[in-house]
Amino acid sequence: MGTVGDTPYYGFESLTYRPSLSQCRTIFDRGTHVWNTGFFVTTPAYIRRVYQRFSPVMWAQLAEIEATLDTTDYEATLAQVYPEMEAISFDDAILTHLDAQDALVLHSEMGWSDPGTLYALKEAINPDPDDNVTKGKVVDTASRDSLIYNYEPGKLVVAVGLEGMIVVNTDDAILVVHKDNIPLVKEVIENLQDTDLESYS
Repeated sequence: MGTVGDTPYYGFESLTYRPSLSQCRTIFDRGTHVWNTGFFVTTPAYIRRVYQRFSPVMWAQLAEIEATLDTTDYEATLAQVYPEMEAISFDDAILTHLDAQDALVLHSEMGWSDPGTLYALKEAINPDPDDNVTKGKVVDTASRDSLIYNYEPGKLVVAVGLEGMIVVNTDDAILVVHKDNIPLVKEVIENLQDTDLESYS
């Protein structure tokens, strides 16, 4: 449809969020689709309008919270209204409902990485599988391809012989997971909901 600098852009038809396996196969075979990276160029005013149009209940709840910003009622309003809001992605709430004429698609060859995972952070900082990425007070011996973050300045994290591991130490929890099992972290967090451990999720 056109270019911006060296970046081509195309007309927008629709967005399919989390397609089924059969839909994925059809999409792949057609070769006419692009992957949504989750990067958007827009304005706050436009986002407000589409929330009002496509998610009016959520918009009313957000407006109720917004009305108390910088007041003594903010904390109480947030605590009351936020838990009642629908747990829905931006994609489902807004993007799947957009009219074709209201969006364009910027196309770029970016390679593949899942930025939603901690191991992707390790790869982005240092993709060499023989190297580790560390932060804070960390001592390592004979580990490789691991991300070890320590956010407690008064504690030493010692790693010995790790491979492909993610270790994150914070002031109230420690996460230890192999890079191949990172998708299970979401399941663990979801299982903490409505339990005595919910505050750690």
